[in-house]
Amino acid sequence: MQHRFSQQLIDRCIAVFKEKNGVDISPETANEYLNSFADLYIAFAGQRSVQPTL
Repeated sequence: MQHRFSQQLIDRCIAVFKEKNGVDISPETANEYLNSFADLYIAFAGQRSVQPTL
């Protein structure tokens, strides 16, 4: 699923990768990473409705 992200969030993603890893990423790569993070979040959020059994 493709999500739409603000330019501010894409720019922040680029800045964080540069700051934390010393890696320059393109806006397209940042957008792909953000899509992956969003999909992962949605996958885990969907699982939270199920109560764990002990």
